[in-house]
Amino acid sequence: MKTVLFFISILTFPNFLFSQESKVKFGQVSQQHLAMKVYDPDPEASAVIISKVGWLRYDIAQEEYPLTETRHIVIKLLTQSALDVYGNVEIRYAANNYSKIGNIKAMVHLPDGTEVKVDNTQIFEEATNDFWSSKKIAFPKLIPGAIIEYQYNILSNDVFEPVDWFFQEEIPIIYSELKTQIPEFFDYIILAQGSGLDHKEREVINQSTYNVDFVNHTFINKDVPALKEECCITTMDDYYSRIRFRLNMIKPRLGAHEPIMNSWKKVSELLFDHQNWGGQINNKRPGELVLEAAGIPVAISTNQMETARKLYDYVNHHIQWNEWNSYGTSKSISEILKAKSTDSGSLNKLIWAGLTQAGISVKPILISTRSNGKAIELYPFMDQFDHLLLLANIDGKDVWIDAGNKKVPFGTVNPNSMNSRGLVVDKVNPVWINIKPTDSKTTYLLKGKLNPDGNIEGTIESRFTGYHAFYQRVYAAEEKDKYGEDLLVSGTNAIKLTALELINKDDPSLPLQLKAAVNHPSGNATPDKIYLSHIFPADMAINPFKLESRTYPIEMNYPSETTMIMNLELPEGYVIEALPEPIRYVTESNGIQVVYEATQSPGKLNVTMKYVLKQLYFEAAEYETLKSLYDQRKQKFNEQIVLTKV
Repeated sequence: MKTVLFFISILTFPNFLFSQESKVKFGQVSQQHLAMKVYDPDPEASAVIISKVGWLRYDIAQEEYPLTETRHIVIKLLTQSALDVYGNVEIRYAANNYSKIGNIKAMVHLPDGTEVKVDNTQIFEEATNDFWSSKKIAFPKLIPGAIIEYQYNILSNDVFEPVDWFFQEEIPIIYSELKTQIPEFFDYIILAQGSGLDHKEREVINQSTYNVDFVNHTFINKDVPALKEECCITTMDDYYSRIRFRLNMIKPRLGAHEPIMNSWKKVSELLFDHQNWGGQINNKRPGELVLEAAGIPVAISTNQMETARKLYDYVNHHIQWNEWNSYGTSKSISEILKAKSTDSGSLNKLIWAGLTQAGISVKPILISTRSNGKAIELYPFMDQFDHLLLLANIDGKDVWIDAGNKKVPFGTVNPNSMNSRGLVVDKVNPVWINIKPTDSKTTYLLKGKLNPDGNIEGTIESRFTGYHAFYQRVYAAEEKDKYGEDLLVSGTNAIKLTALELINKDDPSLPLQLKAAVNHPSGNATPDKIYLSHIFPADMAINPFKLESRTYPIEMNYPSETTMIMNLELPEGYVIEALPEPIRYVTESNGIQVVYEATQSPGKLNVTMKYVLKQLYFEAAEYETLKSLYDQRKQKFNEQIVLTKV
């Protein structure tokens, strides 16, 4: 809960007057904004949102699509690069009659005051998948300095989650406002994330036509700085300033109140009663179908680990992931086996059913993937989950199972699933548990000789395990013949590996091994000296932290260890004049270690460089310390060794 509580709070509201006046009118762009060439508070900004205004209202008289959300957005494009990024707008909305979009109007304001209206031929409809569609607006005649403006309505039936409003984005926002007008019989929890708002109002007003009290809210934020994305995050949506509504209870005038968010125990009960979820496990036949499809005898397994591996391999190689994340309630197992394609959670549901019928105990775990954002443990929001993991007890050992990627070995959670914690769905005792990552290590061993001209000749052997092996297999598949060209560096120069051989390339159950030859001019030679640069992994040559400051936490997704060892024979007639000092940089919590040690013996040089990451979460206040440590690592590994001719 540490991370979530840092960003999430429940809003309480004093009573303010609810203003009915909107501060932004469509088409009324000021001369000041037209003339703007640089946004002074952020001179590097490629664009700035001048105004972002939303109004959510509920129509009691409307049975279908009672919710209408109107959005009006005005963006100043300051640079050429902004034209490509913001010149085409995509508006996503839920398909299959859950919502619809309408009343789109858009225009371009050129710096000289010329107005260009966007016509219907420049607005396109696109179906993303079975669940989402989008409208795309292509703004014409854009030049740096232009302002784009668009407004639209989304009509929706989604009373549970009516609005999710971001007051902050990757570019600055001058003014952002959200108004909501919802009847009081819908009781909402309002979640506020990120920095505080400039203004909040709440007022209850009776709508005399229906004699119903409406709760009206206004949220305003001004001069919001851009929040720039950097490495080591879940998703930026976890860090932007944001307001979310979630339905807590329905309170009719007559009759008992109807709780919507009961408890995680109630959620578990509902899921296990769901025909395509728990019903598939409670019923014997779906699990038998999976075992039969995988060629496993339908009987209690005598070799549980072998059965689990076979099920995992069958699903991973014969049922295709359809690129959609879900926790697996949409289709039955028989339908999935027939279609041979399904969502992420249903892949694991197949394995769960098969393992259960083979007599293996399994805990189903709901998670939110890293790209989907942090889960909130405090409230039982089902919509926050987008995946299903399994934790099987096999031969007395806990084994994580997560199908969907052929390069992820059995017993390893997919990298995007490594999002801290998940909910064990259990009718009696649902609990949140930590998701355990696989150990990930890389070792490079360079053996060779240093020639008088500064050239290193030798061989390199590498061993990758865990997520390091996974990513290397991905890179090898993507780069093909180019793989290995930028794996190692010396100074600022990439090392060319020749005669490269990858062992266990297509078997993720085994460590990935690399063998190659090295012939590289790593030393700068003079008549009587050699200035030798180290050879080390390319990812150790960079500092991933480049912002001046960072206001959101650093969240790695798995622990890792990388070691580089160089054993070199020195050229005859040379001795080492100067070695870099050994170091052991360690963070205060021992979460990160950087080790360097160089030693010599007659005619030989031995160097060890190591980077160890144990801690996965760092507060924003620790950013400067981390940034400095990575700078020190880069500097140390780039120090030279000096040899003198005797």
